[in-house]
Amino acid sequence: MKLIYRIARLELSTLFYSPIAWLVLIIFTVQTGIKFTDLLEMWEGYQQRGTTLSNLTSSIFSGSNPDYYLFPAVKNNLYLYIPLLTMGLISRELSSGSIKLLLSSPVNFSQIVLGKYLAMVIYSFILCVVLGMHMIAGGYTIVSFDYQLVLSGIAGLFLLICSYSAIGLFISSLTSYQVVAAIGTFAAIALLNFIGDLWQDVPVINEIVYWLSMSGRADQMIKGLISSKGLLYFFIVMLLFVTLTILKLSSGKQSRSFAAKTAYYGAAVVITLVAGYITSRPSLTLYHDVTATQNQTLTPESQEVVNLLKDRPLKITSYVNIFSNMAGRSGLPKYHNQNFRQIEDYVRFLPHLEMDYIYFYDTIPSNPNIYKDNPGLTERELAQKVAASYSINFEKVLSPEEIKEVVDLSSVGNQYVRQIQYNGEKAFLTMFNDIRHYPSQEEISAALKRLIAPLQKVAFVKGHGERTLAKNDRDYNSATIVREDNRRSLINKGFDIITISLEKYEIQDDISILVIADPKSAFTQQEIEKVTQYIDGGGNLLVMVEPDNRIYMDSIMTYLDIAFLPGKLKQKSKDFLPDFILGKVPERALMLSPLYSFKNYVEREYPVSMPSAMGLVKNKDCKFKVTPLIVTNKNTINELNGTGTDEVYTLTSFSDQHKGELPLALALQRKVGDKEQRIIVVGDADFMSNVEYLRSNVNTINRRAFIPNLFRWLSNDEFSVNTEYPPGMDNRILIDTIGVRWLRIIFLGILPGLILTLGAVILITRRGK
Repeated sequence: MKLIYRIARLELSTLFYSPIAWLVLIIFTVQTGIKFTDLLEMWEGYQQRGTTLSNLTSSIFSGSNPDYYLFPAVKNNLYLYIPLLTMGLISRELSSGSIKLLLSSPVNFSQIVLGKYLAMVIYSFILCVVLGMHMIAGGYTIVSFDYQLVLSGIAGLFLLICSYSAIGLFISSLTSYQVVAAIGTFAAIALLNFIGDLWQDVPVINEIVYWLSMSGRADQMIKGLISSKGLLYFFIVMLLFVTLTILKLSSGKQSRSFAAKTAYYGAAVVITLVAGYITSRPSLTLYHDVTATQNQTLTPESQEVVNLLKDRPLKITSYVNIFSNMAGRSGLPKYHNQNFRQIEDYVRFLPHLEMDYIYFYDTIPSNPNIYKDNPGLTERELAQKVAASYSINFEKVLSPEEIKEVVDLSSVGNQYVRQIQYNGEKAFLTMFNDIRHYPSQEEISAALKRLIAPLQKVAFVKGHGERTLAKNDRDYNSATIVREDNRRSLINKGFDIITISLEKYEIQDDISILVIADPKSAFTQQEIEKVTQYIDGGGNLLVMVEPDNRIYMDSIMTYLDIAFLPGKLKQKSKDFLPDFILGKVPERALMLSPLYSFKNYVEREYPVSMPSAMGLVKNKDCKFKVTPLIVTNKNTINELNGTGTDEVYTLTSFSDQHKGELPLALALQRKVGDKEQRIIVVGDADFMSNVEYLRSNVNTINRRAFIPNLFRWLSNDEFSVNTEYPPGMDNRILIDTIGVRWLRIIFLGILPGLILTLGAVILITRRGK
C-alpha cells in the first residue's frame, strides 16, 4: 500500500509540475464561478422585484438544464478537462521508456496502475473542493441552505470524474502518443454517453448497452436521490477500466496467445455486465432521499396508494396505435428502457412492476392528417406503410378486429394509451400530446388509486338545456373529458364522467357528485323529488346557475336554505364588459384543498373569472355550515332590473370585516349519518366553460387551481391525489447586489489569482531546481 501512495504522490508532483493541471484548475474555477454568481445574481434580482422564492438551493445547484443550474453545467463540461489530465498517465511512460525502469523496481503492474489512478482521484477531489467553496458561499448567502442536497450533487460529480479518469487511464495505456490518448478518451467518453441510444430495439442487447450508458448517471445524485445501483455503477465502471489497464500492461510483459488475452478481457467485461445486471435489479436497489422537502420521493398520499398495491403483481400495458402521432415519441420498442426510467419513482416501491407493449392499428379521430397525407390507401395498407417506417414487424400489429378482442379502446378514441392491471381491476393511464408527454405523478397516482378506491363518478344532469360535455364555448368539454391534451381535466384526475336524465334515471348510490349546470327549463316535481332524496341521503352536489335562469332552480335552492339575490352583478373595468366579474377567493376558501399551490394563488389574490354572475345568501335557519368560496370586491354593484338604481348588498350574517363582500359561490357542509355531505352552489355557470377554462388574456385560477380543487373537495378529498411537495425553507437570499459583486470578485479574481500564484511559484521553483 505504501508503494501505491508513493507512486500517487510522484504522479501528483509530475502533474502539478506541468502547467496543464494548474490551467485546468483555473479554468474550472472561473467557469463554475461565473455560473454560480450569474445564477445568484439572477435570483437576487427576482427577490428585489418582489418575486416569491422557494427551494433556492435546488434552483441554483440542481436540476436538469445546464443553462439554468450549476451542477448540470459542470457535468456537461467535465469531458473537456479529463482527457487533458489523463492523456500522459501511462502513455508518457510508454513513449519515454520509463515503464521499463518502473518494472525493474520492486513494483508490479497493479501497484503502478492503482498509484496513478489514486493520483487522479486526489485531483478529482481538489476539483470538488472548488465546488465545496460554492456550497459554503451558498450556505452564507441563502437562508436554510440545503447542505445535504449540494453534498449529494458534489459526490455524484466526484464519482463521475473518477469514472472518466479510469477511462482515460485505460486509453492512455493503449498508445504511447499523448495526443492520441486524449482524443481516444474524448471518443470513449462520448461513446459511453451515447451508447444508451444504440440498439434499443434489439432484445437483451438493449439492456446491456443501456446499463453501460453513462448519460444521466449522476443526475439522480445531483437532484438529491442516492441509489445503491447508481453508486455501484460508478464503482463497477472504475473497477472495469482499472482492471483492463492492468491486463493491458501485464500482457506486454507476459507472453500470452491472442485467445488467452481475449479470454482475460472477455472475462472482465462479462463479470462487469453480470455485476451490473444484478445490482440494477429493482428489488435489490436501495434509495435515500437527502432533500429537505423529500421531493425526490413520492408524496405521502402517493405512497399510501402504492403501499396498498404491494401484495399482488402490477402490470402496465401500452396499447400503441401506430396511427397515433404520439407513437413515435415513446411507443416504439426502442423506448422501453426510457419508459421504464420514467416510472422509476414507482418501481422503487413496486419493484415487481411489469411493462408490456401491444401494437395495433385502428381509426383514430385525433390524427386525421395521416389519412389526408396517404390518399387511396386502405387502412391495412396504410398500417403496413406506417409499421415499416417505425421498423415494427407488421405481423405483430393487431388489426381493428383483433384489438377489440383484447381491449375496448373506443372510450379513449383508439388513442395510444396505457392500461394498469391489478388484481383483476383495470384503469387507463393517458399519454399526453404536450411537451412533457409522459404522465406525471399526479396522473399515475390517480390511475393507481382507481384500482383500489371507490369509483368517483361525476354525473352531469341533462334534459333541460343544461351545459353539456361538448366543445361549444359555454359547455364543459375541456374541464371534464379531454384526455391527451389536458392534464387538468377531471378524467385525468381519477374521475368517471357520465350524463344522466332525471326523467329516466334513478340517482344511484354509486354517484359520487351530482352536477346541475344551468337548466333552462323547469324540472318536474318527480325530478325535484329525486334531487331532494339524493340530498337527504347525504349525496354531494354541485349547482351552477346563470342569473337569467335562476327561477328554474328556486325550489332546490329553497331546499338547501340558499337564495339567489335579485339582479345581476356589475364590475367596473377598462378592459371588459361590466358584467364580466373577476371574483376573489377569500382565505376562508382554503378549506377546499391542502395544496400549497392553491394557497399561494389565494394569497396572491388570483381571481376566478365569472361572466354574468349573481350573488348568493343563506337563509337564517340554514341547516348547513356555509363558507364563501368566491366573493366580489367592495366596488362591485348589483344592478336590479326595472328599478333604475344600483345597490350594494351587505351581509350581516358574516363579520363586519367582510361586509360588502357578496358571495358568488358557497360551500355547504353537514353530517348525514356517518358521512360528511358537501355541496357547492355557484351563481355562475360560465366559470367552468370551455371559454373561461382556456382564457389566456386574464391571469385567472379557474383551470389551474379552482376547478380541480373544487372537485377534490366534493369527492371528500379522494381525487385527485396530492402530489405537491412543501415549499422549501430556503426562500431568501441574505445578500444584495453589492454582496453578489463581492462573490464575483472572490470566485473570478481572488481565488483564480491565488491558484495562479501558487502554480507559478511551484513551476518557477521546479524550473530553478
